[in-house]
Amino acid sequence: MQGLDLANLADTDPATLRRPMRAVWLFSARQMLPESAELFNRRDVVLGGKTLGSFQDPAEAEQLAEQHSGARIGHAFRVPTRVVVELLG
Repeated sequence: MQGLDLANLADTDPATLRRPMRAVWLFSARQMLPESAELFNRRDVVLGGKTLGSFQDPAEAEQLAEQHSGARIGHAFRVPTRVVVELLG
């Protein structure tokens, strides 16, 4: 992958890593049964431990998060970043 040194991820800017990670995430979801892919791709917007909304579309999640100071977006199906990165190799 251009701009991403898989042998040296420790020095990689997280912004550089996000795009290929999203691509691997979406590719993985396309290999799943629809019900599994729906959970795998769902993003929750959370503020103070409370889920404000759940979305399949990351843009919709970002839009809600921007409306609430301190809100964060997380995957409903949590997978360690190292596992997703390992799928790149």
